[in-house]
Amino acid sequence: HHANSYTCRNASNAIVPYSLNCTTTEYGDSWDIMGGSSQAHLNAAHKAEIGWLTNQNSITASQGNYILKPMELILPPGEVQQIRVPMSPNVYFTLEWRQPYDYDSSLPSYIHNGVSIRVATYYNSSFSFKQTNILDFNSTSSYSQPLSIGNSFLDKVYMYNITFNGITQNGASVTIGILNNGSGNGSGNVSGNASSCK
Repeated sequence: HHANSYTCRNASNAIVPYSLNCTTTEYGDSWDIMGGSSQAHLNAAHKAEIGWLTNQNSITASQGNYILKPMELILPPGEVQQIRVPMSPNVYFTLEWRQPYDYDSSLPSYIHNGVSIRVATYYNSSFSFKQTNILDFNSTSSYSQPLSIGNSFLDKVYMYNITFNGITQNGASVTIGILNNGSGNGSGNVSGNASSCK
C-alpha cells in the first residue's frame, strides 16, 4: 500500500493539518519508501502491516503521557514506537518518531526533531492497512512537516490535544489529552511556540 499525504481545509478554506475536508496525494509522503522518498524506512503503520513492528511496541491511547522510541530500531517489548489514537472505528492517528538511523539518516533534521502524525485505516481481523496519509504541520512548506517541539495539534474533529513536549534522553515526550471546549468544528489547528495553521 502506498504512503500518501493529506491536504486539509477548514470551513474558511484555510489549510489546516486535519479536517473533514481532506484530499489525498498518491505517493505524497516524502518520508516513506512507499511514498515519494527514494530511500527511507516505511512508516510505523506499514511496518506493523508486514510484521516488522509488533503490537508489543505499539499502543492505542486517547489520553496520557508517553515516550516514543526511534521507529527504525528493533526494540524489546514494551518500548513504544507507535501510538495509535482512535478517530473512528478502524481509523487512527498514528504517531511516530524518526531518527537518523540507516535509511532515515538522509532525512531532513526537522523530521528527526519532530513527531510525525499520519491517518491509517485498519481493516479485517488481521489489521491490514489501506494507504496511509501523513499530516502537514507547516502549510507553507513544499513537504509535509512533523509536529515540532513545544507545539500542539488541536484536533477539533475528534477533540484531541496532541502535544510534542520535547526530546529527552529516553525518547520523544508526547502528551495526548481531550479538548473540552464544546463540539468539534471540523478542523484541526496547531498552537504553541511556532507558527499556527488556522
